[in-house]
Amino acid sequence: MKAVTIVSRTMKGVREAVCEAAEIAIRACAEEYKFSASEAISKFGGVEVVDGKSKKKQKKKKETLAKPELTLPFCGMELEGFCHGIKLNRGLYTQCMNMPVGSGVFCTTCARQAAQNEGKPTYGTIEERIAKGACWRDRKGKAPTNYGNVMLKLNITKEAAVAEAEKFGMTIPEEQFEVVKAKKGRPAKAKKEKDANAAPKKRGRPKKTKKVVTGGAGDDLIANLVAQAQACQVEEDEESVAEESVAEEKETEVEVKPKAKKATRKPKKTAEEKEAEKLAKAEAKAKKAAEKKAAKEADKLAKKAAKEADKLAKKAAKEAAKLAKKETKDAEKLMKAVAKQEDANTEQDEISVEDLQEEAAELTLEDHVETDDEDDEVEVEKFEFEGTEYLRDVNGTVYDMESQEEIGTWDGENIVMMAGVDSDED
Repeated sequence: MKAVTIVSRTMKGVREAVCEAAEIAIRACAEEYKFSASEAISKFGGVEVVDGKSKKKQKKKKETLAKPELTLPFCGMELEGFCHGIKLNRGLYTQCMNMPVGSGVFCTTCARQAAQNEGKPTYGTIEERIAKGACWRDRKGKAPTNYGNVMLKLNITKEAAVAEAEKFGMTIPEEQFEVVKAKKGRPAKAKKEKDANAAPKKRGRPKKTKKVVTGGAGDDLIANLVAQAQACQVEEDEESVAEESVAEEKETEVEVKPKAKKATRKPKKTAEEKEAEKLAKAEAKAKKAAEKKAAKEADKLAKKAAKEADKLAKKAAKEAAKLAKKETKDAEKLMKAVAKQEDANTEQDEISVEDLQEEAAELTLEDHVETDDEDDEVEVEKFEFEGTEYLRDVNGTVYDMESQEEIGTWDGENIVMMAGVDSDED
């Protein structure tokens, strides 16, 4: 019997439809291929429809091991179940905490590195580090960083590190808690010890020995003299070399200089100090902006003042030119008048003295008459008081209509007669 699993809410209708369709198919095949349909149906026993949901394949969860929560140093042992490669881990060169792939001993990353580096990860294996101990170095010859330096950077306390290591059965060596200060600069050169018995080396090039050719008694004498001279020269050279070597030894004495103290680290600024520094910077910035603005305004005012001064200077120059022109014109006019006067004086010199006296007398008389006439003339108006007409000026002085002589003063209502004037004359 063949079972078909179908997930549906209407299982009854589906079951009937499937069984009917299967039976129709078997009978159709029996007619086509000439076999018994009833035997075929009985042999298969019908089609069974099972109600239920399809079962999903359950994925197996990978087994994971607990990892240290803090960064720990190498403690001379291997943690089982983890990758056998070594990771940099802030310069500590500890065991890789990833899970190995399949039946291998390396994780995916370390296996890829091993494929490129002759079967070993970049920093080697944990077995190599355990075997070499404190003498272990990476491929570039670099030693691991001391754990105390890492603790200082990550703010890890000794108690927390010891407690975390005990969870995994590890014991951190006491020397790992020390903070090692790295030496900067080139390493000091090792001094070569001088052999006291060794003869001092001569400075400069070695002297060439002169070849002496013997050819008789005279030649022997010359050869002896040359040999003596060379011997004396050698003794002098040895003495000078000895003196120079002593001087060199004195000069090469090493002076021990005190090590310069390293600059202490500046303490971290508090929030108040940071805020004060921020306010100081803001004030300095505002002050600078105000000074810049004031300088700009001063420059603007200076330009405006210069412009006004230029304008006033131009105006003053224009007025001065105008005044100079007027003075020139007046001077020319005066010159003409002087010239005219000189001409007139020349003509007057020709007139006799008597004519001048007569003319002066006539002019004086005419001026006097004109002056008297001008002094006697007064503007008056005619008005009538108590049936009689009078003349009156602007000052209120009253004059007689016929004789035009002053007779009194008008006070606004009556005529106040002068002393000695009879009112009956009115």
